[in-house]
Amino acid sequence: AQRERRFGQYVSTSLSECRSLDVCRPPRGPTSCTMLAHVDAADRDKMAVYLGASQPVSGTHTAMVQALLDHGHAVVFIFLLRWRPERYGTTADSGARVLRGWVDTMLGAEESAARVRIVPLQNDHDGAAVMREHLGPDADPEVTVCYSRKYAPEKYKSRIDDEWMPLYRREFPRAMPTFLSDDQDPGSEGAGGSSAFVACLAALRDARVAAESLALAALVGGAEEPGSTEISALAGGGAEEKALTALGDFRPGHVSNESWSEYVDQLLGGANSEPFYTGAEKKRIEEEFFADARVRERLSASPSFAGGDAFWADPKAWGEFWKESLTESKDEALWARFAAEDALWRSFASDAARRRASYVGEGSSRTPYVTPVHSGVVVDCGSGHTSLMFYSTGGECGSAVRQVRRQHLTHVDGGNLPLTDVLPGASGGAFQGTTLAERLDELITQLKRVIQQAQEESPSLRYTSLYIGATGGVREKMTQGQMGDLELDQMRTGFERAFASDGASDFMAIVKFEVLSGAQEATWEHEAAEIIWDESHKFFPAAAAAADAAGELAPHVGLFSGGGKSMQLARRGSALSFPFSTFPAELEERQGAAPDAWLDPAKWDRFAEELLAKVKASAVEHELFDGCFVGTAMNHRAARYTEIDEQPITAGEAVAALRASLRQFRAQEGALYERMMRDHRPGSSYPLARITAMHTFRLATVLENLFSPDACFFFAKNGTDCTGHPIDCEWTVGAFAELARGLCH
Repeated sequence: AQRERRFGQYVSTSLSECRSLDVCRPPRGPTSCTMLAHVDAADRDKMAVYLGASQPVSGTHTAMVQALLDHGHAVVFIFLLRWRPERYGTTADSGARVLRGWVDTMLGAEESAARVRIVPLQNDHDGAAVMREHLGPDADPEVTVCYSRKYAPEKYKSRIDDEWMPLYRREFPRAMPTFLSDDQDPGSEGAGGSSAFVACLAALRDARVAAESLALAALVGGAEEPGSTEISALAGGGAEEKALTALGDFRPGHVSNESWSEYVDQLLGGANSEPFYTGAEKKRIEEEFFADARVRERLSASPSFAGGDAFWADPKAWGEFWKESLTESKDEALWARFAAEDALWRSFASDAARRRASYVGEGSSRTPYVTPVHSGVVVDCGSGHTSLMFYSTGGECGSAVRQVRRQHLTHVDGGNLPLTDVLPGASGGAFQGTTLAERLDELITQLKRVIQQAQEESPSLRYTSLYIGATGGVREKMTQGQMGDLELDQMRTGFERAFASDGASDFMAIVKFEVLSGAQEATWEHEAAEIIWDESHKFFPAAAAAADAAGELAPHVGLFSGGGKSMQLARRGSALSFPFSTFPAELEERQGAAPDAWLDPAKWDRFAEELLAKVKASAVEHELFDGCFVGTAMNHRAARYTEIDEQPITAGEAVAALRASLRQFRAQEGALYERMMRDHRPGSSYPLARITAMHTFRLATVLENLFSPDACFFFAKNGTDCTGHPIDCEWTVGAFAELARGLCH
């Protein structure tokens, strides 16, 4: 009878003020009586449990833990409920790891493991079973089930009595409910709850975005600068400091300011592929998610998809879809499918959250502050050429990169002008000067002429950054000792004097000259490929279909490019550069070779044997590469004249086609050769046939020795940017994107 009365009684517990914490480790083993020796005997059968989808975690969680322990509970169970999609982007598993570390620091690792269990749960009805497994079959403790005070009104009494409490009373008959105070309730709608914590995080994010937008506008002058009223609205009044102060109220007492700042930055920065968004932003992202054509194509094959066109417009159907996907399945293939859907959501939401970062103020009716336009020039100093790439970003297209124009530098005689021609005594070219300084001035004069012409033809854009990157040709000269720090410093000074000094007619806010490593070149080229060809299922339909059938994500696009002196191979997490040159001196006209020297069998064989030896040496160091790759630059040139470009093709198929076309190019006859030579401009000194033949041989050799025969390729020169205009897949795209991202910093 006494127990019956207690079941119906609501105990309002005023939990005391608390302490706090710092880092991570899962608890192990059941509660030890030895470890609980310091707990009063009368309290050893008192347990408390809290369950809620209240991540991201904060000091409110640690306050609750400490208060429950201080209130006499021997063991506290914290169940963080997984949500689909997560309410604010942070997963229960990630929140549990962070909270575990904080509690370990607060209590000490030994007491923490003995007295606090922190477990992510798929379903709220699993909590009692986890407690039973931990406490053992014979335990009959008093269990205090903690609820948010928002459930204290009478209208929730029947729900608690009839639905929620029976989940615990079936295992623990002495379970009873209680209500947490707002300052110790992570689920509270008050100042200490997770929703308030998220609002403070969003305020910090928005303050930083506003400040960076204004800084960007002031620095590059690419958009109309906001007036004093707009500045005050966006970044005035110390908005960032106010947000940081508000967030400080959520810092656990045992966590240092430095660790707390790092944690906040990780939440906002999408650590562990976890996007940050507010509740309102999540709703908008979810609408975009289910409206996206690629998402619809992927999800239509899901076991959880209800089917029918009505699904895509029905938020209730989406909720059922997520609920089904969240249910743990014993069918491994099905569970893998759900994991793939979750990864698809995270990827989509992360991108959307970055796009939405320009919104100022949660629920604000004011128009989002449009990212100022930044336009810049990236100069590609390649092995046999110098190309100027003009890009722009910002405005209505957001962070997308737009290619405005492309132009090559040439000597006065019409030949290509590589940067290495500025070296005194360099063969080829038509510089008038004899010293490095004189030749560099001539090169800079050409750069200024081209940039000024581009500025005049696009008066709405103001080019304010200049990045000059030297690649394989300069790297080779440095290896050979023909260029060193002295020459590079002289070039750097010359470029800065010409473009970055206050009196420069073509003033640039940023001027950089660097020699790219092979790995950096590959990384930026790969970023360009992902920017241009991110929808791999369109370019590799067979590979995408196979992945889809296996319940896997669509394959990521790798990058395989070929320059004159090197080849780059990059995938997510790795970037390689191979010194496979197509510039043998005895075949190079600029080195004095006859135009038909490459047709000499002995000379060609020496080139082929030397290249093959380098390729085979690299093959020993790597397993065969597999996957899906976009082939660009001179690799595309070889594929284009072999007529295998702009279509998916395996490495094995490509090798056979390349070998066949090479025979025509070397014999200077056949349909492929004739069609190629139609592109040769009359009177041009460019050795199209020789260069195409050499790159065809190199590509076939590398594909045959370094790649699996089943590796998939799509050879392409360019794609389209956000405006629908062509954009070349070059490292310059990745370099400009990185420069634009880091400009404010």
